[in-house]
Amino acid sequence: MPKSFLYWALLMLLLADTGYSFLQHYRMPLDGDMAAIIWPSEGYRQVLNDPFGWRAVFQGETYPAPNRFFAHLGMTTWFRNVPLWLQGLVSPIDSIYAACALAKTGMQVFLILLLAAYITGSGRFWEKGFLGAAILVAPLFQTAGYNQVMGIIDKSVTYSFFYALPLGLLMWYLFPLYRSFYLEGTRRPGPILLIFLALLAIVLAFNGPLIPGVVFIVAILALWNRGRGTGQKPLLVSLALFGVLCAYSFYVGRFNGENLSHEIPMIERYLRLPEGLFWQFARKPGPVLLLARSVAERPPDTKNGARLRRAENPANTRVDRPVFGAFHPLAAPGWV
Repeated sequence: MPKSFLYWALLMLLLADTGYSFLQHYRMPLDGDMAAIIWPSEGYRQVLNDPFGWRAVFQGETYPAPNRFFAHLGMTTWFRNVPLWLQGLVSPIDSIYAACALAKTGMQVFLILLLAAYITGSGRFWEKGFLGAAILVAPLFQTAGYNQVMGIIDKSVTYSFFYALPLGLLMWYLFPLYRSFYLEGTRRPGPILLIFLALLAIVLAFNGPLIPGVVFIVAILALWNRGRGTGQKPLLVSLALFGVLCAYSFYVGRFNGENLSHEIPMIERYLRLPEGLFWQFARKPGPVLLLARSVAERPPDTKNGARLRRAENPANTRVDRPVFGAFHPLAAPGWV
């Protein structure tokens, strides 16, 4: 079926926004953590030689980032190869900046497509509804301007590898579970998908302390909803095993040598929490926009949107999100 003018207009708009974002990312300065991670330094070399933190657990060793193997591996591999490939097109110095821009632009596109998939309930990127959703969320990715108050892709490429990329991979992991909860007639996962999710869970569990915290809360909410007859058992079992991996990763993170010199007592973290929450809501528009969106929520008028409305249970969606939003900042001081 020939594509309509609107489809091509939306596609060109999204491509133009992506191209402009690439130029903005290209002009960002290099951050100070890159050299130690890419070289790597002696401490980070220990991480690459001990993917699952065995020495920390069984020998009591402390060294930097023992539960961030895949974050370090991904960033090191990227910058040891991609700049060399680009040097046929640009100078060696410019190849570093181009590699940073390609990485951050790729993460941005990946997250936009994932958000559009969650909004429409489908990964059919060739449909107008999917492109429309992608266009609507694209302005949330502020490279300049409001980056400091609502940026998703950080100006630092290191932070992008360590936070934005794992966040996108976690959303990818959770998408089949999301469909099983909120879309009627979702197929049961096959063995290939379950194997892929298991491998992805290993990668995510050893990407730092933030992913385990989110997984713990999602697992609790998923099991709660399972008790009301929603969700597919194979995906819930996969999520439970993911939670076990995250618990181990969280334990390994207790041996992080980077925290020894500036460890903040737990009670002080919670005493600082009200000030941080006030700052988030008073100076950053993101939480306020999210709260307003939750109050006025209604699935879009699309085929999958209709399926979402039929499957939506107020006891699920309108309770789970506020619970997650409240519990995550309250629990965060314990795992960050």
